[in-house]
Amino acid sequence: MALDSGSIHCTDHYDDLLKSIISKYNEQIHNGNLILRTDSGFGSAKNVKKLLSITNLKFVTKGYSSVKAKSLAKNILYSEYDKADEAAWVYELPQINKVRYIKMKSPVDKEPPYSIII
Repeated sequence: MALDSGSIHCTDHYDDLLKSIISKYNEQIHNGNLILRTDSGFGSAKNVKKLLSITNLKFVTKGYSSVKAKSLAKNILYSEYDKADEAAWVYELPQINKVRYIKMKSPVDKEPPYSIII
């Protein structure tokens, strides 16, 4: 384990982190008993592609791009969202290759108002 300075981005060691997780939890991954939860720093298209390449790995991450989330939301009517709580409304997009995408809309005064959970 390493403790980086504040100028090092969390994804700089992403490949090493994934190798360590696969090495330590290979059986749990193989059996579908591990869910990896990451934040939006790991939610870029490139990093999501890496996660998808690991057979049987289940994961939850926030998509990195609020612009992409907004563009996915443009054709969804507000009435189609389900209220999750006072601060968020959600809409599940159709699955793509067994991957679920859940669109979140926050109150209007929050910027950015859209995000996506993968």
